[in-house]
Amino acid sequence: MTCAKLGVRVTHSPPYRPEGRGKVERFFETVRGQFLVEVSPDGKPAPGRRVPAGLDELNGWFTTWVEHEYHVRVHSSTSATPLERWSAGTPRFTGAAQLDAAFLWEAIRTVAARTATIKFQGNVYETAPELAGQAVTIRYSPFDLTRIEVFHRGASHGHAQPRTISRHCHPKVKQAPQAAPAVTGIDYLQLLEDKRAAADGAAHSIRYAGLAPAAGSEPEEASDDQ
Repeated sequence: MTCAKLGVRVTHSPPYRPEGRGKVERFFETVRGQFLVEVSPDGKPAPGRRVPAGLDELNGWFTTWVEHEYHVRVHSSTSATPLERWSAGTPRFTGAAQLDAAFLWEAIRTVAARTATIKFQGNVYETAPELAGQAVTIRYSPFDLTRIEVFHRGASHGHAQPRTISRHCHPKVKQAPQAAPAVTGIDYLQLLEDKRAAADGAAHSIRYAGLAPAAGSEPEEASDDQ
């Protein structure tokens, strides 16, 4: 769907026929032969090679190489630079908002006839009353399920109003790993050991054997007083 909106034709090459992937493979070969040879492959200093301080610095070097070398060098087959060929094309989109909309996900739902609401991924949204009982297409970002736009027969009916939100992102979205708690340098268990030693043998344990009545003691009779 996204490729269709962007005007990209998807062409699958036959298995075991690398000729169909030649353009992509040729670009990777250029990157390896002109850019990666300047960077240390294992992060260790090497003669004539640079060691990046991190991924951000490596990405910065790569962007510089692309913009100031690859994009401005004349291609042997086209006799033009990649930047010139790109600039000569007709832009399909005029703004960032249109480009973002091309990457929205879609789903088809039926609006409840009585309440004019939509249920999606455990959430409930209110739509326009005239859409009650109709099948509609919703477009949304998988990273933010609080905003969904409703379309019926190709026309937009605006964003549905969230009524109940129990899920904020699509289940297929990979969640960022939780950061590990910062190390405080405090030995918590040793602090407890020191506290136990300072208590001079006293403990706050619960022993079920201590709940039994002492030997020779009579159990108390229930009183009739209310």
